[in-house]
Amino acid sequence: MTVTVLYDADCGFCTKCSRWLMRRGAKADFTPLQAADLAGLGVDAARAQSELPAVLARGDVVYGAAACAPP
Repeated sequence: MTVTVLYDADCGFCTKCSRWLMRRGAKADFTPLQAADLAGLGVDAARAQSELPAVLARGDVVYGAAACAPP
């Protein structure tokens, strides 16, 4: 499993950034928040509205800057 980055598909900036990263071969899966099972992934839905969440390969969830450059 790889890192899954959850982005807001209603946000033009988030969508453009995720597509830009995908085109450049980013080593992550990009999934819209709106299509994800947030509870099943362990993502805090309220926090995900203000901070970019990423689910790491081992299942840990990180937010914000840590999600942009996960370990």
